[in-house]
Amino acid sequence: MRKTVYSLLASAFIVSAAGLAAVAQEDVVQHGAQVFMDVGCWQCHGTVGQGGAGPALLPNLHPEEVLATFVRQGTIGGMPPYTHAVLSNEDLHAIYAYLKSLPAPGTPELLQGE
Repeated sequence: MRKTVYSLLASAFIVSAAGLAAVAQEDVVQHGAQVFMDVGCWQCHGTVGQGGAGPALLPNLHPEEVLATFVRQGTIGGMPPYTHAVLSNEDLHAIYAYLKSLPAPGTPELLQGE
């Protein structure tokens, strides 16, 4: 009986932890979307990373470390560098989570939001 109770409690904890992780990830994505807009990324890369004055970020999103290097160093004749004073590592990670959460350009999910 005691093993059953412990098993049920452990199962409930695992389910709760998974649910909290999903909520936490959703919060990170929402924060990333807000920072993407607030810092002005959208002005060159489009509101959903589709590109504009700057290159498209999707569908071929670079790995997070590569994107962070571009953001921190900027590009010659293009994007200015965004230092830690302007964009924290946490905010940069949240922007990446936002971009990863977006459907590929041209998919029905994305077109409905436009």
